Amino acid sequence: MLPIKLTTGNTTGITPPPPHLLFIRTAPTFSFSRIEYFSLEMTKAQRLRYQVYCLEKKFLDAASYPDGREYDEHDRHCLQIVAQDFDQEIIGTIRLISDSPAGFPFLSHCGGKLYPGLEYILGEKTAEVSRLVIDKRYRCFGTDKTKDQNQYPVILFGMFRQMYEASIQIGIRYWVAAMEPRLARMLRFYGFVFKPIGESTDYFGEVRPYIGDLRELETSRIWVESF
Repeated sequence: MLPIKLTTGNTTGITPPPPHLLFIRTAPTFSFSRIEYFSLEMTKAQRLRYQVYCLEKKFLDAASYPDGREYDEHDRHCLQIVAQDFDQEIIGTIRLISDSPAGFPFLSHCGGKLYPGLEYILGEKTAEVSRLVIDKRYRCFGTDKTKDQNQYPVILFGMFRQMYEASIQIGIRYWVAAMEPRLARMLRFYGFVFKPIGESTDYFGEVRPYIGDLRELETSRIWVESF
């Protein structure tokens, strides 16, 4: 699986978390925001998803998206976050899918791999983290990274922080996700703790289902000052 402006002010309209929570100091060249479904930004986010999921990784058939946008029925039931660079180009996106009649997409791929007794997580206080995508110019692999690729953690955790603040605002307690174990380990290092709730499966590559309890994040005293 690939799967605000965070400077000195609060441009999100959301009350910042109290001081004991995790904070991320980001470069002033990036901004992070929630976007609406019927917006130009959503179209651009879907084009970035198409570039990565269909053309680069070939997880999805590009022929199924002739207009160059990757989208599905869950986009109407999600909270969409984007990262933008200094020129306001969208270079990262992630979505948080709320409980709806469409269900959680990870269950169609990981449902048979879940540990028993997890029914309590599937409800209105749960949302699924999905479609995490970052422009290839900023993705880092191995040790041979460019200056732009060194910004990968800044972009990743800027989007997660924005998503966390929005989740608290709308009453979400649990995040579920199908992700690579290495991504779960990276998120844990910076204070976003996800615990496995099932066995690995093939879902856009080998991934494992995880859950994160936002109340545990609220008690975390991990501070991230720089990258």
